[in-house]
Amino acid sequence: MIFNRPDTTEQVFAKIRGQKPKFLFIAADGPRANHPNDAQLCQATRNIALNIDWDCEVKTLFRDENLGCGVAPAGAITWFFEHVEQGIILEDDIDTDPSFFTYCEELLNYYKNDEQIMHISGSYFFADIKPKDTENSYYFSKQLHGWGWATWRRAWKFYDYDMKDWPSSNTDTQLKAYYGDNYPFWKNIFTNMQYKGNDIWDYQWIFTVYKQNGIIINPTANLTKNIGFNANATHTTNPNSNYAKLKLDAILHINHPANRDINIENDTLYYKHYLGFDWRAELEKQKLSWKLKNNLKRLRRKLLSFLR
Repeated sequence: MIFNRPDTTEQVFAKIRGQKPKFLFIAADGPRANHPNDAQLCQATRNIALNIDWDCEVKTLFRDENLGCGVAPAGAITWFFEHVEQGIILEDDIDTDPSFFTYCEELLNYYKNDEQIMHISGSYFFADIKPKDTENSYYFSKQLHGWGWATWRRAWKFYDYDMKDWPSSNTDTQLKAYYGDNYPFWKNIFTNMQYKGNDIWDYQWIFTVYKQNGIIINPTANLTKNIGFNANATHTTNPNSNYAKLKLDAILHINHPANRDINIENDTLYYKHYLGFDWRAELEKQKLSWKLKNNLKRLRRKLLSFLR
């Protein structure tokens, strides 16, 4: 999936060219009307992605107008799975180790008919704080990472951009059963998505996997890296982020875990290390902020009533 970043797209596409896939699907959002340079940048980016010098069947979905970073990626992935049963999804700022592709291919085939496995991630964030797992190539998780990933049509068919199933009558019970004590974090995010709206697509995918009680596969070595941390990015704008400094690693041989237990230790580290803040404290701040705003609104109404 590409847009208007020829610099990062060139790096990403060099890795794809190294794999020489037989099938390639390229989806590009259109230029923004209020950004004069977008048309030129979008075309330059598309030209890079179309520079294919190997035997490959190519399909394109090039938008004339800008749909944004929510609708465009969601539509692109849906379009992708109208043509294939399984595949790898990369955005224009995700660098990869060559072993990422063989890792995804092997696991896509290995779990093809296992409907509870819904997402294969390429990211591992804990290399600097944990000894490397030399026994297993991946672990089972309930924390989804989207910087280079793979899935199946059978899983994506449940995706609902509008999250029409949120909330349900037993929301808290379901969330706690899936996320444990961290469920308020996701309740807050899903509620914000439903009622405030966001130009985003991946939280809806996280919601989909949760709703289906899905299991996620995360590697025990970091196979992907976001190289788009700069002022031109939509979300990853801080070049000093710890995740801008991640290093690529490799998985040269797949060792499958002996059981399907969720790795609670790594899932807990996700909140402390990946999110990088105490979500409970942040949630309390938000509640206090909302309470203050509501109190101020009530006070304003009373003052207006008094003045009348």
